Amino acid sequence: MAHYGVPAELIEFCDEFFPQPTHIATVKPEPTLDDNPFAALTDAEKLTEKTVRAAFAAAVNVHGLAPGFKMAECGDRPDPATIHPERKKIDVAFYRVDDVQDD
Repeated sequence: MAHYGVPAELIEFCDEFFPQPTHIATVKPEPTLDDNPFAALTDAEKLTEKTVRAAFAAAVNVHGLAPGFKMAECGDRPDPATIHPERKKIDVAFYRVDDVQDD
């Protein structure tokens, strides 16, 4: 799937893949934070890409920053040099909680 995309306008894409809840009771409250969830990323420029990726996903998941969703890693394979000369690629994505793969 690395070379496939979904050609859609922003609103069309959001309406299709992130529909509004049908009942107000299904909406989870916004998270309240006692501390900075991204404190582990203070010196992110000195960290490896893999460390940043893991710390960012952990911050989002542990602090519940995306209610109803979970951030999960989806691969380590870098882009080909023809796409990104530095071959960097941060592979994390949001998934609905029920759709996250555990492998």
